[in-house]
Amino acid sequence: MVKQTSTLSMIMAPLFALSLVVLAQQPIITVGDLLGAGGRKLTRDEIHKVVTDATVSGVVPANPSRQSEMNYKKDGSASGRSSGGEGVGSTYGLSGTWTVNDQGQFCLKVNRSTDGADRSPPCFYWFVLNERYYTTSSDEKTSRAFIRDIKR
Repeated sequence: MVKQTSTLSMIMAPLFALSLVVLAQQPIITVGDLLGAGGRKLTRDEIHKVVTDATVSGVVPANPSRQSEMNYKKDGSASGRSSGGEGVGSTYGLSGTWTVNDQGQFCLKVNRSTDGADRSPPCFYWFVLNERYYTTSSDEKTSRAFIRDIKR
């Protein structure tokens, strides 16, 4: 058992170090930073206007070594892909549905194309500052926000 633990440590330590490098490359922006610079949280209607018939891309918050690119249709369907990381299956398709709830949170229900696994993130808020869009899991000032690129 000791040998397995040391082998696992030898594998995990470089992966952890790599993830810190990737995180360090991403600008750390919080909701407080956005609000302090004049940004604001989007309303339910504004979120619909921004994402409908658009392709949204950016870092996957739960795994910053991955990128996602999703297309959101007016009918509530969503499709795209997630890529990054190493090895077989590092890029896979995603499909599902999207909604905006009454609290103004964007909610995405998606499954991975390779095995149908649920890859749905928690619902999140959208913010805007100087025509740049950000998403965050909470609207508390200390919550980290992630930049989103929008293409039409």
